[in-house]
Amino acid sequence: MEVDEHQGNPQNILRERNSKRWEILFDGSVNGDGNGIGIVIISPLGARMEYSFRLEFASTNNKTEYEGVIHVLRLVFEMDLDNVRITSDSQLVIRHILGIYSVNKPSLQKYKLLPEELSAKIKNIEWRHISRKDNRFADALEFLTSMLKDPTARHLNITTLCFPSIKKEEEAAVMMIEGEEGDNNVDEEDWRSQLH
Repeated sequence: MEVDEHQGNPQNILRERNSKRWEILFDGSVNGDGNGIGIVIISPLGARMEYSFRLEFASTNNKTEYEGVIHVLRLVFEMDLDNVRITSDSQLVIRHILGIYSVNKPSLQKYKLLPEELSAKIKNIEWRHISRKDNRFADALEFLTSMLKDPTARHLNITTLCFPSIKKEEEAAVMMIEGEEGDNNVDEEDWRSQLH
C-alpha cells in the first residue's frame, strides 16, 4: 500500500495520473440528524458512480469513517477492481490503515483489522489523505445522507445500514442477587416478581 500525501491538496483531485487506476473518494458524517457515508467511484475513463449509506446505529465520527473504508473495499470487491486509489479527508483513519499512527482505542482496533484484511487482497491499492475542501464530492453525499430524515424524499440511491460491520463487544453480564437463604417468596407488588 502506498500513500500519496506529498502531492499537497490538489485543486483538481480527479486529474488523471494513471490511465488504468480507479479513483475512489469517500467521507463519513455524524451529526444530530443521523450518520452517513458518501462514496464516489471514478473509472479510468472518467465515469462516476455515487453511493450513499445511512447508518441506523449509533456511531462515532471515527467509526463512521471506518465504515466508509469497509464499504469502499466491499464495492471494490463487488466490482472486481485491482488497481485503485482510495482518498479520504480522515487523516486519522488513513494513517491507522497505513500503520503511521497506532490505534489505542479498543473499539477502533477491531475496525482497523477488517480493512487490513480486505485491502491485502487487492493487487494495487494506494491510500491518500486530502483536506475536507478537496473531498467535496464525497462530503456532499455523506452530508445529504446524514441529514435526510424523510425516507420518501430520497431521490438519491441511499442504502440503509442497520448494523455495524464489526461485532459489538460482549454485552455486560447481569448479576443475579438472590434473597436470604430460604426466602423464595416474592411479594406480588414487588417489581422483581415474574409476570407469567
